[in-house]
Amino acid sequence: MFSPFKWLLFGFLWLAVLPRGSSQGVVFVDTFALSTDTIHVSFEHFFNFAPSIATFPGNGQASLQFVSNSCGIGKNYEAVYVPNTGFTGYDYFEVNYFNKGFSCYFQGIPTVLAVRVAVYPSYLHAEDDYATTTTDQSVDLLVLNNDTTSANTLTLNSVTSVSGGTVTVTDSLVTFTPTAGFEGVGQFTYVVCDDAGNCDLATASVCVSPPQPPAYDSIFIFTKKNTPQVILLPVAGDTVVTPPSNGSLQYGGVVQYVPDTDFVGNDKVVFQDSSGTLQRVVEIKVLDAPTANVFLENDVAFTPIDEEVEIDVLANDIGGDNLQQVTLPNGTTTAEGGTLTVLAKGLFNYVPPAGFQGIDHFQYQASPGVGGTPETGTAFIVVSDLEPAQTVFPIHTPQNTPLVIDYNIPIEDYEYLNISSPAHGVVDFYPGFQEVSTPYGQVVSGYNLLIYSPDQDYTGPDEFEFEYCVAGDTANCPLVKILVTVDAMPNPPADTMCAGGECVWTGDTNYDGVVDVHDLLPIGLCMGEDGLPRPNAALEWYPQYANDWDDPFAVEPFDLKHVDTDGDGLIEAEDSTAIGQFYGMHHNLTPEPYGSLSPLPFYLDINLDSIEPGDIIVGDLYLGNDSVPAIDAYGLAFRLGYDPAIVEEVNITFNDNSWISYNSPLLKMIKAPFDGAVDAALTRTNGV
Repeated sequence: MFSPFKWLLFGFLWLAVLPRGSSQGVVFVDTFALSTDTIHVSFEHFFNFAPSIATFPGNGQASLQFVSNSCGIGKNYEAVYVPNTGFTGYDYFEVNYFNKGFSCYFQGIPTVLAVRVAVYPSYLHAEDDYATTTTDQSVDLLVLNNDTTSANTLTLNSVTSVSGGTVTVTDSLVTFTPTAGFEGVGQFTYVVCDDAGNCDLATASVCVSPPQPPAYDSIFIFTKKNTPQVILLPVAGDTVVTPPSNGSLQYGGVVQYVPDTDFVGNDKVVFQDSSGTLQRVVEIKVLDAPTANVFLENDVAFTPIDEEVEIDVLANDIGGDNLQQVTLPNGTTTAEGGTLTVLAKGLFNYVPPAGFQGIDHFQYQASPGVGGTPETGTAFIVVSDLEPAQTVFPIHTPQNTPLVIDYNIPIEDYEYLNISSPAHGVVDFYPGFQEVSTPYGQVVSGYNLLIYSPDQDYTGPDEFEFEYCVAGDTANCPLVKILVTVDAMPNPPADTMCAGGECVWTGDTNYDGVVDVHDLLPIGLCMGEDGLPRPNAALEWYPQYANDWDDPFAVEPFDLKHVDTDGDGLIEAEDSTAIGQFYGMHHNLTPEPYGSLSPLPFYLDINLDSIEPGDIIVGDLYLGNDSVPAIDAYGLAFRLGYDPAIVEEVNITFNDNSWISYNSPLLKMIKAPFDGAVDAALTRTNGV
């Protein structure tokens, strides 16, 4: 799914780029192109010798062209980038040159021009749609009419995530029918694709009003600083009787509130209908969202308890070692009392506090160079032995199919000891990083692989166990038992059978080894993404082969084929069915949870005063607060534990009118895996 912007360029693309967030040292340029475009990035060079390409792009060609003389000894150059034929994704290259110093008549300052190019198959943008209707009345939407592409044709691929009603689709016409008696904002998402193979996701919102609207109606909406927000009220044709004090209104397919530049705080708009009898009030809160970094990315490191670790904070930053003035603004003591030692620029040795287990962090600053604006990044350190979360793991495998235990954890200082022998198969241990071929022609690679192979044609139960030891400590090794069920599968489709890392386990969308409520989040985040269908896909619990989607713009650490649980080649709301069907099933070891890296407060507000046996207690769950607002929160998943000897039952209900549902349909899931626990998740589905 590629949608880089809301305006189109066709053919030859020429950019004279002003350095963004730049100065002497490193200059950063982010740009985009079609796979058939040529990109030109202009810069001035102040040195007698020509500039040079320091890092060549991995998926294209870069060259430098002299354009003209500038002032003094300066010369105008262009860095020219041409993507390889058929390539889509991100590419990157660097140019060494001399940026202007205090005068154009003297040698400049050594500088790196860091260029990142996003290459798309087409420029496609699916624009959100808006409509109004009254209770129990259908409304038609020609959803493709406002969508644009640089390719030739657009096709409505699918409609999914419907809330507040139902939809029927005829070509590009979508008919939305509100649920009987429904009033409010009904929504659905849809996927549009072009003939270049590009797809994009948009949301249609339908304001459903009663035949006789109330004399007074109001909504409360949020937006970030310098970010417009749509007003989902049927105010077309109304008069603004109280305009916003700290912003303006824009009219198009829907009314938008646009806050004044850098305004933060509360604002208000009042609309009145033509009869003068109906008023609609919009209360607006503009949040002080921090400006996103240009070149620094946060870091996450892992280390066992009482073990030190080296952290290179510049390794994932744009500009890397070319960044300057790398400092620790809070000193060498971390938030939880750990100790940092500077080994080199951006390279630190971290020693956790004795016995500490949890998440520690520290901040670092870096600048693009002298006079440049520094940015602040955060390095998180998870201090944990990452022991398996359970002592017993029930796992299935088809007959004649190896079961691959690839404990995918981000530490390597662990081992398996005293591995027992199963009664109906063998277990092979492959220490360190190794590659192993499977019977289905696939190669499994991983660290400390355990592979159980059942006896030929055997079906039924089996088991083996081992000790999990960390950092050479063989005296404190928890015992882990694998209860294997070898399922009968006498005539499987040959192109579906799989063993190891290429396999899809239907329902485990985040490929962490277990099906739980966290698997709902990737479906919401990746809604509308498409890829190769899975051959002979089955909604059954066994490892199924699927080709990687290899989405070059995906941010998830797993291939999106796992999110497509039904294997139809499209991620949609229906993919959540497999989560409910196979809830709680494991196909691998899973580590004990180590907490969240997010600083957002998440808490239950409940009054426990004067509680008597038989009482029903109602409380509210909150994500974020006025001090730490949940900016850019897209979804959440959690487990609520309770004592079943005291509490008979716990139910969770999500408010469909909460702030997280504004302008987006929601996916929700609530499960009770055992007495004493309720799992819950909800996620937006519109991609923003």
